[in-house]
Amino acid sequence: MKHQIDVTSMQKIVDDLIRRKNIVIPIIGDDVFYVSKDGRRMRINEYLLESFEEDYGSEYLTEEDKRVVLNGDYYGLSKLERFFPKRFEGNYILYIGKAKENGWLHMDEIIQEFLECFQFPLIITTNSFNFLEKNLSSLKYCSFVYSPNGNNISKIPTDGHVIYHVFGTAEDPGACWVYDEDKLLEFLHALHNEDTSSKALKQYVEAKDKDHGLLALGCNLPDWLFRFLWYPIKRENGYWISERENTDSFYDFLDNIQFYTATEVNQILSMAVSQFKKKLASSNANATASEESETHFDAFLSYASEDKLIAEKVYKLLTDQGYRIWFDKDGGGKIDPGFNYMDEILDGIKNSRYYIPLITGNFLSKVRDSGSNLKKEMISARNYFKSLPNVPKRYSVPIIVEGSVDKGEGSVGEGKPINSAYLEGMTDYFVLPKELFLEINMYTYNTSDSSIDFKL
Repeated sequence: MKHQIDVTSMQKIVDDLIRRKNIVIPIIGDDVFYVSKDGRRMRINEYLLESFEEDYGSEYLTEEDKRVVLNGDYYGLSKLERFFPKRFEGNYILYIGKAKENGWLHMDEIIQEFLECFQFPLIITTNSFNFLEKNLSSLKYCSFVYSPNGNNISKIPTDGHVIYHVFGTAEDPGACWVYDEDKLLEFLHALHNEDTSSKALKQYVEAKDKDHGLLALGCNLPDWLFRFLWYPIKRENGYWISERENTDSFYDFLDNIQFYTATEVNQILSMAVSQFKKKLASSNANATASEESETHFDAFLSYASEDKLIAEKVYKLLTDQGYRIWFDKDGGGKIDPGFNYMDEILDGIKNSRYYIPLITGNFLSKVRDSGSNLKKEMISARNYFKSLPNVPKRYSVPIIVEGSVDKGEGSVGEGKPINSAYLEGMTDYFVLPKELFLEINMYTYNTSDSSIDFKL
């Protein structure tokens, strides 16, 4: 079994969750919900078993059968269906509906408070009912549903808050929802097709242009499903929570990621909620009503690390004019030890009124590489610009270093001179985002000058 985690390690996880809250994707299993009836707290499978027994009797069910039903999750429901085959699916929905109407259905209090506090952009759930939407109603999450029998051509929305029902939903008559082992097999079979749930998740993550972390809350995910969901979301810094015994092979798989027991994670979530609320309270206390004061910088200076010396000159010239400029002086992502580089970059962009790309041949070479930090930085600026409620007429203010040439993807030849018309033309080839380089004013800077004619 996993060894106990110490307080220092817990604090590191809490810090990581708070810093990366917009790129962590929780998975909510059915077992974070429970039924409270007649003074008893029951798991959903236990409630369903008792409901079927009350209506149909239980003379054919042995104690071993009941154990399988209670502890087998979806496999347990397959066992239950074999004993009560008539109208199993209809009665399943009926019993859940009854529990909802009577107010018997509840969510684990610690997990609910954690989700309400952190307001993650995307939550995945294996639950086929709108339990999460109901419990998080104040956050106005919209539903996105996967169906093995549907064409699934729509993409997961990347704006707003989304709950993704990865096993479909019983509340949508046109969907195919997973509630037992046979439905799981149907789901697996559908994954061989091009339209898969994995593809939708991969598209969501790529659109966000970030590496995401997976936070699994609830232990009823089958081992194969966890692996299936882990791949498209990946990469580093994921969290798995489990109270059940897993196979040795699955423990071996989990050794490569961060893995903690449910008891440990309850402590982590409680710490995270407490500390995040304190951080929010502190931020609100320091905020002013003025939008200008909320923007800490006049502009964000973006440049290729090879142009560090030029960038330092431009930075000094602009600050000498009284402008407040966000500037990563190392140029290589060395911001603060322990902090995620792209998270810090995005914070800098959001806290700046303008975006200033310093255009050279090195800059254009870097943005052709989709994996470079500079390309990700530019996409983050474009996405932030498009997300503004009142889109400004002027946001990106490129500065072209005089005499710079673009050699294209190869290194042969003298290259093409870089000017405003050339940059606008590059937007047609998807090298530069149109939103940042089309029909806007650009400045030229000569490195031999001790001044720059620049106005924001």
